[in-house]
Amino acid sequence: MDSDPDFLRASRPVAPSSYGIVPESEGELLPWSWANERFVRSRGYWLTTVGAGGRPQLIPIWGVFLADRWFCFGTDVMSRKARNLEQNRQVSVAIDDTLEPVIIEGTVEAMPIEMLDEYFEAYAAKYELPIEALNASGSFRVRAETAFGFIDNDTFPNTATRWTFVQ
Repeated sequence: MDSDPDFLRASRPVAPSSYGIVPESEGELLPWSWANERFVRSRGYWLTTVGAGGRPQLIPIWGVFLADRWFCFGTDVMSRKARNLEQNRQVSVAIDDTLEPVIIEGTVEAMPIEMLDEYFEAYAAKYELPIEALNASGSFRVRAETAFGFIDNDTFPNTATRWTFVQ
């Protein structure tokens, strides 16, 4: 089993007993490499934001996952999701796989200038776009705080894993 990076702590998620999730001493916690690989390779993602009135918005987006902890994406600064982010920086991001899902919860921040080149290069390569088509305005990154993953089959109760990022 792979060991997780020092900035992560793996545990079982808290869930009602009817879910049948076993204690950490039984089954196996999934390694972060399993979750990271799925987040990196996913082509599409689901982003959930919440606006000022408390109304959630779930929307498909493109993005890249960098350095084991940053989900990076872009949006027009006038879009509903950008306006929601002005009001509430807390988001959830999920890959588009429902059989082996990985979900990250975290806080959005503007993309720092020193990370723009890495983001643009990774995004342009992944989606086969010219770098010139990308715009620093409306570029964001999600600072992962908690992540969840599991294998959705008979092993779900034995594989459900929560990763907490040590900030």
